[in-house]
Amino acid sequence: MHSVTQESLLDVLLPLSLFGLLLQRSSDPLGMVLLIVIWLAFKLFLRTKTSPIYWCLIGVIAISLAMMTHSVPNSSPSDLLLTLLAFTAGAGRSREQWHVSFWILAFTGVVAFLIFELDHGRSNGNLEMIPLQSLRDFLPDYALRLRKITINRSGYILGIVSILGFGLARHDGGSWRRWLALSLGLLSYGMAFFTGSRAAAAFPLFALLLAEIAWRCRIHLSRLAKPIAFLVVLIGLIFNLSIYHPSSPFAYANPNEAGRANVAQCFISQATQSGIGFFTGQGGDQVSSICRRITPPNPNSRKTNGPPHAHNAFIQTLADYGLPAALMLVVIVALSLRNALQMIAAGEGLQGRLALSLSLFIFGSALVESTLLTTSLQQVLSGYLLAVAWPGEAK
Repeated sequence: MHSVTQESLLDVLLPLSLFGLLLQRSSDPLGMVLLIVIWLAFKLFLRTKTSPIYWCLIGVIAISLAMMTHSVPNSSPSDLLLTLLAFTAGAGRSREQWHVSFWILAFTGVVAFLIFELDHGRSNGNLEMIPLQSLRDFLPDYALRLRKITINRSGYILGIVSILGFGLARHDGGSWRRWLALSLGLLSYGMAFFTGSRAAAAFPLFALLLAEIAWRCRIHLSRLAKPIAFLVVLIGLIFNLSIYHPSSPFAYANPNEAGRANVAQCFISQATQSGIGFFTGQGGDQVSSICRRITPPNPNSRKTNGPPHAHNAFIQTLADYGLPAALMLVVIVALSLRNALQMIAAGEGLQGRLALSLSLFIFGSALVESTLLTTSLQQVLSGYLLAVAWPGEAK
């Protein structure tokens, strides 16, 4: 139990890294990066007794530190490296270790509540979902954000930790613990909703609902985990095609969708200009700079140029690092979904449901946002929590 607690207590550094936003007006402040690097280095160090490969990975962290602290404006190779290293730190952990970590990370919303600010230049469009006019009038119209972290990235961080609170409330034993977990989930989800991000408002609920359906139908999942995971990924990619393809009626349904479609088409066009570039990628930040310059700005935006990212993690990775890296992301998500479904079929209520909910949230968000850029806490949470679907063998 001591070793479980010792390893898991390192996760306290992740919510505490948000306090770095108080020291520096940045979307990825130095204080946040350093705490995350310390967290990751110690996580890997505790595994060096099992394999010398972890010493090599600690070396990768040391080499990547310069890229993390002197990053390019939009897309850097350190973004994917940090995500992959965080996944490595999470893969193979025991269920007992994860249980402690779920509770620690669920308190991220409490830290966020202490540091958030309202963006007086941006309204919260999610208020339109509230049916009561009197309640809408009572609530502040401004969007919530975690200091200089963008609206969508703030919503992502808060949305993913809200899933932990709701999952613990559903399956953790003890009435007082369930009420505490529910309170943490509601706090994080409430703030995610008030960022104004549509994805942050919808995806946690959809992910939890689908996980609940899977749990209730778990007796049928043992043989269907692979085809269901494949079908979910296929539906997601078809959804992307429907909103980004130039001939799709959904691509230009409104100014916001038109802006997303235009920048996605630009990234795909740049990625496929040459066979070698399609395979190797153009390198971090190259395509972002080009598409920001040539893509027309969103008519509803105050900005004078296009978005500096693809609004899609898979297309962003394809353009920056090539087809093998993009396929790797698709495959790891599909395998995570399969693993999560198999865990639910085996009767693992807490970890199986959370693994599926988190995998669905990460996949869904990646279809509409470049979720692996700039903010180190978002990258680490993505990789680390995707590894929930890859636990160690039960002893």
